[in-house]
Amino acid sequence: MKNKMLSMAAAITMAVVILTGCSAGFNRDFVIEAAKEYGMDDTRALYESAQISNVDVKAYYISDSKQADVMRHMFTHAGLDTEYDIKETILFSEVKANKSGDVTDVNSINQTTTRILYMTAADAKTAKELYAVNAEWIMAHEGTSGKQKGVEYAIKYTAFTTDDDREAESFYGVYIKGKTVIWLEAFSNNGPNDDCTKYFCDKLGLVSPLTLRK
Repeated sequence: MKNKMLSMAAAITMAVVILTGCSAGFNRDFVIEAAKEYGMDDTRALYESAQISNVDVKAYYISDSKQADVMRHMFTHAGLDTEYDIKETILFSEVKANKSGDVTDVNSINQTTTRILYMTAADAKTAKELYAVNAEWIMAHEGTSGKQKGVEYAIKYTAFTTDDDREAESFYGVYIKGKTVIWLEAFSNNGPNDDCTKYFCDKLGLVSPLTLRK
């Protein structure tokens, strides 16, 4: 009887671990801890965590309710003419700048940038609307969509040559579960831009846009 009870306890523990793992990416505290483990600092200056410049950045920023939809406007590419009832947006940002030549010339700066927005909507209906408009934008740009472990997603990857003949890549992803929508985008003209995206997608259990890289 004792062995049976221990086996049952172990099974329950395992089930809890599995369930937690499946939903970990949509747990606010878990995502913040993941950012800290990655080496991101909590910053109260939105500019520091959002800038695209010749300064390296590795930080996250937690909005108040008034900033939440403003930040969504700044960093996504769809639904810009609509206001959404978002209670909080957390911006996770990494910029790696490799300066060469005259740093006052934007063309002399090679960059890898990653932005991840963790958006908590007022309700599931608002989250679905927010997800749908961003997923539509991705699909209109030759993206792909699906569902895995209860998370709906749309992702896109593009490799291209810039006007000044540099090899570059950009990729996007949008994900939804419950009242939470996650937006991811990255750009690089300085070699593969994998670290931040790979870390967060692996940690949060998201289908990475990098799976589309050929």
